[in-house]
Order: sequence, then C-alpha cells, then structure tokens
Amino acid sequence: MTQRRSAFTLFQLLVVLALLALLFALFLPAIAKIRLAAARSQSQNNLKQLALACHNYYDANNVFPPGVDAKHFSTVTYLLPYIEQDNVYKQVDMKKPVTDKENLAIAATRIKVFINPSDEVQVVDKDFGGTNYLFSAGSQYDLKDNDGVFFEKSKIKFPDIADGTSNTVMIGEKHLRSSNPEGANPPGTLYDPNYDIIAYSAGIQGSYHRRGGASWPLAQSPTTPQNMQFGSWHPGIVQFVLADGSVRGLRTSVPGTTLGYLTNINDGNVITNLD
Repeated sequence: MTQRRSAFTLFQLLVVLALLALLFALFLPAIAKIRLAAARSQSQNNLKQLALACHNYYDANNVFPPGVDAKHFSTVTYLLPYIEQDNVYKQVDMKKPVTDKENLAIAATRIKVFINPSDEVQVVDKDFGGTNYLFSAGSQYDLKDNDGVFFEKSKIKFPDIADGTSNTVMIGEKHLRSSNPEGANPPGTLYDPNYDIIAYSAGIQGSYHRRGGASWPLAQSPTTPQNMQFGSWHPGIVQFVLADGSVRGLRTSVPGTTLGYLTNINDGNVITNLD
C-alpha cells in the first residue's frame, strides 16, 4: 500500500515563515554588530599604518612632517613613501604649488589606507583623493602657531612633546556630517571644500587638520554640525593615534577640555586615565 504524504497546510506555512522572520530579526542585530566591529578594526589598522609612517618619517628626518608646507602640500604628501606609495610621491613636483595642473591630476588618486570603512559619507569629489583621517593641529584656532604636532610649517620633534608621547594625540578620525544642510549637494554625498577636500595634496590651507579643545569637542554623532572637529561613524567612540604610535579609542563623551589637553603637546596637563 502506498502512503500518502500530507502537504503543508496554509497554517503550517505561516508558522514556518513566522519562525524564519523571528530568526532573521534575532540574527540581524548580531550581523550588524559584526560589520561594525570589522569596520572599526579596519580603521584601527589604517591608523596603525599611518602611525608607523609618521615614526618612519621621523627616523629618517629627525622631525615630524609639517601639517602643511608653504606650497600647501599636506602631511600626507610627506608620508607617501612610508605607506608604500613611493611611485605616487615621485610624480609630485613639490617645487611647484599644489594647485599646479600636473599636481592636481596626481591628487585625484585614492589610496585605500586613507579611507575609513565605517564612514557612510566620504569625500567623493572627482578631482581629489580623499581621506577620513586628519592630523591634530592642537587646541588653538591659529594654524600658524598652534600647540599640536601638525600645524602650518610645523617642525615638531619628540623633545617638544613635553606632556609625553602617550598623552598626545597625533592623528584621528575626522567628522563627516551625514547630510548637507545647505542643500548644495544631495544628502549622503557631502562635499564641503572648507572641511573635507583634504588629500595628500591639498590646495586648501585649513583642510588638512582637525582641532581638539573646548571649542572643538568630539562630534557626538554623524549629524553633529561641522566645526573642524574629530569624529567618526563608530557608535560612541572615535579612534586616535597617539604620539607614541599606539591607537586607542576615546568615548564621544570625553569633554572638549580634556581633548584639548591631549592635542596640546606641552600644556602640562597630563591625562592619566581615559577609560
């Protein structure tokens, strides 16, 4: 005798679909957390490479590169040979201004180590290769005589970092706002030449850096208004390179005053606990 197989009833099918939906709802947050953790880890690795590049440059020149030089070449330009981009560096003519036609053509090159995978909004202008990491000019507004490691025509050496290399910020993730309130560009494709056009060759004087201090606290979220401050798309945390080459995350709740102590290389305010 043949045995009849019973087919799924409509009720049973609905139960199965409900269970699948429940499982998907349970696993979706976990998948999102894994993606966030992976992006944060990749950003940390990028920062470690930039930290190593800064230290290798220092070993070769006995000084850190300037934040921006007289022809508006940024720190990143000087670091190219130390991040395995010597072929790009050799194409840059540093005897000419960064706005020279040939230099601008080279500036369009995008380099992976400068891109933070966590940022949903990145520099997308076709004329410039962007970076999601910027260099600390210090805690003051004046770019020509600031108190950080990288400011205009700076020539900082390790002995100048009197507060200690483990207490001084060098590089950090930069804040990119998630939309353009002025409406000049579609939401999600922020492009502001005063803040975010920085590349290893940057013609805009103030766009190579970020500040940290009472007037420039960490951005609290991707929607925080733009103010030349550090920030990230990692929930509740912003990652930095300290002058000793280590990488660590700071909570977005860190007061701006405390951040100013970390960006200032010799104010005597040593922060012993950032946890």
